[in-house]
Amino acid sequence: MTVAEFEAAHPYGADAVIVPAFHSRGTEATTAFIRDQAAQGALIVSICEGSEPVARAGLFDGRAATTHWFAQDRMNRRYPEATWVENTRYVIDGPVMSSSGVSASVPVTLKLLEILAGEGTARATAAGLGLDDWSAEHDSSQFSLDVGKVRLAVGNLLWFWRHEVLAASVVDGFDGVAFALQADAWSRTYRSRLVAQNAKGSAVSAEGVIFVTETGPRADATVTPSEGAPFAALDANLAVISERYGDPTAEFVAAQLEYAWPR
Repeated sequence: MTVAEFEAAHPYGADAVIVPAFHSRGTEATTAFIRDQAAQGALIVSICEGSEPVARAGLFDGRAATTHWFAQDRMNRRYPEATWVENTRYVIDGPVMSSSGVSASVPVTLKLLEILAGEGTARATAAGLGLDDWSAEHDSSQFSLDVGKVRLAVGNLLWFWRHEVLAASVVDGFDGVAFALQADAWSRTYRSRLVAQNAKGSAVSAEGVIFVTETGPRADATVTPSEGAPFAALDANLAVISERYGDPTAEFVAAQLEYAWPR
């Protein structure tokens, strides 16, 4: 729905607003929406570089926050009114939560669920995801963008004749969480793009999310959609990426996801 439709349907605002990475500072409209929802009492949760539009709205001023390891220096320069915390999966400071890189989205979501619905609900959900811990403990110092990774990224990007389109055939009831991590991982190699595909142009995941799919793209190869415990599925995909493109590319993907790959 549009912002206007949401505000008409929920005149007292949301309980929580989750802000994903925009890869921009956001627009005047998104900034106003985030600020207005916060003023009505919503818990604002930034995921990864979703910290940028939340910071632009001024909600981290005078508070502690975190973000993706790669964005820490930039956020410190742009928003010095906030205290940017490293080496943590998430930070809660009053009415705002913030998380580190992509893989932190699962533990921060479980923490949000704990706040909204209680520890029992969070623990049951975590068990279904194959996790038993969603603490804030994290070491982001293990991730960096060195000369080797830059050369790898540039090389993978420029060698366009080696790029691939990979297709995963999905049907209603597929595992949307595991597949989302799978698609994200393969598309961060700078050599491949993974798309969901089926004849009708959409599929409803087991979580009830409608995915718009490709109906018939040119595919260089097919892959099986991941399912099951998300991080176990991610580990398996990183192993296959390593086999297909080499260890350095798999390690580069893991660094972008801010994920400690247990090789």
